[in-house]
Amino acid sequence: MSTLRQKLQHHLSTEAWGWLLQISDTATDLSLPLYLVGGIVRDILLGRSSPDLDLVVEGSGITLAKAVHGRFGGDLVTHPQFGTANWRPPDNTTGIDIDFVTARTETYAHPASLPDITPSTIEADLFRRDFTINAMAVRLDGAYLGTPLDQYNGRTDLTAGQIRILHDVSFIDDPTRMWRGVRFEQRLGFTIEPHTLELLHEARPYLSHLSGDRIRHELILILAEENPYPALARLAELQILAAVSPALSGSPEFYSHLAQTEATFASPLGHLALTEVSKPELRLICWLCQLDLPNKTAQQIEQQLNLPRRLASLWHQARKARKIINNPDFPLGQLKISQRVAQLTPFSQSPAVGLSASCQYPANRFIFQQIETYYTTWRHITPQTNGRTLRQLGLPPGPIYRDILWQLTAALLDGQISTPTEESSLLAKILADQAD
Repeated sequence: MSTLRQKLQHHLSTEAWGWLLQISDTATDLSLPLYLVGGIVRDILLGRSSPDLDLVVEGSGITLAKAVHGRFGGDLVTHPQFGTANWRPPDNTTGIDIDFVTARTETYAHPASLPDITPSTIEADLFRRDFTINAMAVRLDGAYLGTPLDQYNGRTDLTAGQIRILHDVSFIDDPTRMWRGVRFEQRLGFTIEPHTLELLHEARPYLSHLSGDRIRHELILILAEENPYPALARLAELQILAAVSPALSGSPEFYSHLAQTEATFASPLGHLALTEVSKPELRLICWLCQLDLPNKTAQQIEQQLNLPRRLASLWHQARKARKIINNPDFPLGQLKISQRVAQLTPFSQSPAVGLSASCQYPANRFIFQQIETYYTTWRHITPQTNGRTLRQLGLPPGPIYRDILWQLTAALLDGQISTPTEESSLLAKILADQAD
């Protein structure tokens, strides 16, 4: 057994390794050369975990995927226009998800365009990838099981801790590779090697050719990293963020401070916010909110990133809420609980708004705690009396309902009443005053 095969078997779960052997046997029966490619090969050699299980087939990835599905069942989705398929095994207790891709070459009609795809060899398929450390493969079929393919010396760069582009126009063909280069550099603790860095600087103007969706996709991938803030600082240093908007640049101190907001995600308010949005999305809103941008600039960035309406709305609300709590005259500490709740009404849209607007105040724990208490406690305090109660008492519906219910709620919040009997007495007094 080859050393690489041993590493592969050790890296994968028993279930995943078993299915990989079954797929290998199927590929052998069909005389289809089969390769494991991409991040999992890199991570096996680094001794790191990897969620990827990407297979490249010389011939037809869909043909092999259909054969595997025919033998073993499971769930199969094919994409004939791309020559790809996704298969999930039956009784998939560990969430195995396997992609089958036809080996291909890519050509670009113009810089930053999506590629034209043509079936090809594994060598051409690896050459279309971004960096040498991601352009390694392990052959899986027949007697070749465990045989490495490293024609671009990715293993050498792994040992040296370097991020190296595959060819000199790679960043021009696909400028998103600049974002990915920084992501891998920071995740792995590597450095972008000098020639690659020079090519990055030369190709940086082509970032303007990217669509907002592609930029936002790469940004979300960075924000999904365990610690995305060094990568954001590096993107700013390399002027990649400035290519989207100069307003996105920031000093290393800014991103260090931004990293401190991560602690708020573990708070009760953070847990509530993360039921609304994913962690990368919450990081994005907190980051954008802390930039404290003028409305016009914020609208431009919203368009440049083509933010989905849901995220754009959260950011807009958070900016409005932030202005309120940033006002030096914001008097929460001097108010009764009911008055604080009234002041915090702009935060009632969502916990994500409350966290994004207040997480930039680590030194002012009081404001954050007040907003957190609003979401976890105060907003749940309501009287037993409701509109139906008031109708049964003969009170005609109208704005008066809202006023009466708020008076009862305020009394509960401020501790003036605490029992149903006390609430009934206060309600009777309020109605008597209304009659007068």
